[in-house]
Amino acid sequence: MQSYNVSVPVQVAQAPGGRASIAATVHAPDELPARPIVVFALPGGGYGRGYFDLRFAGRSGYSQAEHHTAHGIVVVAMDHLGVGDSSTEANDVIVIEDIAAANDEAVREILRRLRSGTLDASLPACEPGFVVGNSYANPRIPL
Repeated sequence: MQSYNVSVPVQVAQAPGGRASIAATVHAPDELPARPIVVFALPGGGYGRGYFDLRFAGRSGYSQAEHHTAHGIVVVAMDHLGVGDSSTEANDVIVIEDIAAANDEAVREILRRLRSGTLDASLPACEPGFVVGNSYANPRIPL
């Protein structure tokens, strides 16, 4: 499994300067399929994206990302706006709609980077065969 940490700038009106960032880790199989399934994983309950790649000394089999990438699936674990390494400066004024819109913007940008091969120099461009996760704004708009 190869893992790439990325930061995606997003628009958030209440944030300083109207901008914020979403932190994500893209976990990819060592051999990327031509048209991989891409799963966007966003934890609940205030957990961070590390929830999807748990590792414990002397134990194995706890990493959901490792399990999926072993089956050729790309896992994109994201911190919601206001959680983990994503921007937290506007936590006292953002609402759920802001969080959902920021997540949607980040999902679209990460997919753009995957398709164009600009996510990381060592990760080739790929066209997802299927994306798990949907558009907040309009689920009929293709990601």
